[in-house]
Amino acid sequence: MTYRVSGNGWFASAWRNNPVTLAMVLAMAWIFLLGFGGAHLAAWLVFDTGNPVNLTLGAFTYPLVTNDIIALLLGGYMLWIFGSSLERGWGTRFYVLYLLVVNLITLVVWEGGLLLFAHGTLPMSGPWLMLATLVVAWASLNPEEKILLYFVLPIQAIWLAALVVVVMFFTYPGMIPPSPLRYIMGFFTLGGPAAAVAYDWYRRKWAWIPRRRDTPARRPLRLRAANPFAALLRPWQEWQRRRRVAHLEKTFRFGDDEPRGKR
Repeated sequence: MTYRVSGNGWFASAWRNNPVTLAMVLAMAWIFLLGFGGAHLAAWLVFDTGNPVNLTLGAFTYPLVTNDIIALLLGGYMLWIFGSSLERGWGTRFYVLYLLVVNLITLVVWEGGLLLFAHGTLPMSGPWLMLATLVVAWASLNPEEKILLYFVLPIQAIWLAALVVVVMFFTYPGMIPPSPLRYIMGFFTLGGPAAAVAYDWYRRKWAWIPRRRDTPARRPLRLRAANPFAALLRPWQEWQRRRRVAHLEKTFRFGDDEPRGKR
């Protein structure tokens, strides 16, 4: 008996449309397993100024390193949802360039804040600051879109981005040692989101949109990444539509001189 691997499966489709995002999610899982198994390779991927390898390689790989199962599952899910949407909208080449630039900006701003207010740098790892940047970038492209927060609460993309920024501002500085100026470090978590907002401002002002190799040179001005939660929102949107129709039927009254069914 022979088996044939279909090229139309989910994995093949995901790899064809979102190769970078899928590779990053798989890399997060692989690095987590390496660290969980006690391998020292994962330690080389953390950013740390005390080691030349960590200083160079870790500057690019630190968002993929985590030893927390919650960060792996939730972070991997958020990376896939928002990252794949941006990769489809921007194209793989620009998406990779964008990730490299904003992750380096995030790193420089955070470590610079530590030098100023914590009198030294700390090892840096984890996906949360990168994910906050991706959420802000996606929301800037789709400010009116609605998604389901925790799969239950509908929330506009712009408010989701604001919520993520606030969470990062107040929680991330708690990871550093106690200091009188510790919570000033909240401002230094905003390097990546600020870069995302700056890029969106530049795109709107100069009407610049990254070109993809598989699309014509002339593209519409408004680039919208697909809403990854559209299918989940359809039942809620249909329920809202039925409520509006029922309200109209209940409140609308024909005049005495206007027969029903006619204008």
